Amino acid sequence: MTTCDFQRKRPLYVAKRKRSSPLILLNSSLEMQIKSIRNFKQYILSHDFVELLLYAISVSIPLVCVASLMPVHEHNIPYQELDVDDNGINVVINLTYNLRELSSIFSDAALVVVIILAYFLQLILSLTIGSRGDGHRTSCVHILAVGINLFVTEIMKRYVGYFRPHFYNSCQFNTDTLACDNEVEDARKSFPSGHASTSFCSMALITLYLRRRFGISTTIHDFQLKRCSTNSNPMDISGHSSQRGDTLVDEHDTVKVQYKFKMPTRTQKAISVLCLSPMVLSYIIAGSRVVDNHHHPADIVCGAVLGTSLAMYFDGIWFHPVVFL
Repeated sequence: MTTCDFQRKRPLYVAKRKRSSPLILLNSSLEMQIKSIRNFKQYILSHDFVELLLYAISVSIPLVCVASLMPVHEHNIPYQELDVDDNGINVVINLTYNLRELSSIFSDAALVVVIILAYFLQLILSLTIGSRGDGHRTSCVHILAVGINLFVTEIMKRYVGYFRPHFYNSCQFNTDTLACDNEVEDARKSFPSGHASTSFCSMALITLYLRRRFGISTTIHDFQLKRCSTNSNPMDISGHSSQRGDTLVDEHDTVKVQYKFKMPTRTQKAISVLCLSPMVLSYIIAGSRVVDNHHHPADIVCGAVLGTSLAMYFDGIWFHPVVFL
């Protein structure tokens, strides 16, 4: 019998899986908890945590100063006086600002809950399936993007001083005195929509992270670098000739880069589309502000553009595509 025949006829033994006892499972869970506590303590004492605190302080202090010190620009109340009889109406107001204020579907507290849930969802994903350091990057991105978004939104609200759709009802405009009996500062802070900018910023961050981890990656899968020289000897990427004893590459040499992309599968395309699902919540929140007569459509569009652009900018700084040479 040859060696090949012996190996072919040898019976296959399947190893039985040993069942772990409850005590072993308990010890393993305790070890994981202890390890996580140690990692958290190391993070608290690291420079990354100091960086995170500096970002939080640098964003919160200007936001508080603007909200407490910057006054709201007061436009003249729009109305028109008509020369008619004493029994007729002699004042015409702009009906765009005369809508009735409805109860908010998404209040300020609900918006805060959405922001916190989006942050913790991305943080949990980054700590469980993400790369090393994704948790710190997630915290930095959310603090800076959402914080600067609130800062810019508040400045624009106070600088523009645009009337809300329910301005006349909120300030209780008196047609006899042609003034407001109950001046409300918030009624002059329509542009841009804070709910739209904040919800789009927060949801765009979690959407970009989901697409990066589960959807189609934007990184280059494979590429080749070829160096062309005026000499006859081929050159490698290090700048040296492939033959021993030759000198470095001349300054007139050029580099050709050949990229190879992998076509995504149907499953990857479908998952990438599903990664856009958090944005649906931001659309609902933004649309509800028009339904509740708290904002004009232009306020929603500007807020959505502002929040999405800031999210993409800061996400590109901390989670930029990586190409391994």
